Amino acid sequence: IDRDDYLRNFLILLGMGRDRSNGTLELSPDDQPVIRWRMEASRLHYDRVRREMRKIARTLGGRFVDNPLTWFDKIIAVHPLGGCVMAETREHGVVDINGEVFGHPGLYVVDASIMPTSTGPNPSLTIAAMAERIADRFPEKSQ
Repeated sequence: IDRDDYLRNFLILLGMGRDRSNGTLELSPDDQPVIRWRMEASRLHYDRVRREMRKIARTLGGRFVDNPLTWFDKIIAVHPLGGCVMAETREHGVVDINGEVFGHPGLYVVDASIMPTSTGPNPSLTIAAMAERIADRFPEKSQ
């Protein structure tokens, strides 16, 4: 089979869902970001996604080839969320429901980083709605 035939019959499958929000993002002593996340907490989710992808490949008469990154418990995130999570208290997150950073009055974060968990589908509309909601509250806080 030549390269063009191979590529003509190639299909990339992307699985989406809601993994566990069990990671942390911190700064190292030399101010480098350190991400800690254990895939094990979301193993059932990822196994199910992989199982469904195998079914799709089989149904289409193809052969499923796993992404080599998964061998090392690494994933590709096309819509990364979190890292500066919204919560009720500073012990559980970085910003309050208004996007204001705990302990830093007047400092706001209004982007996908404050989402506490995955939305499942493409999060753009959820992020836009959240940003609008927070922006609508700015005049109230400044008066």
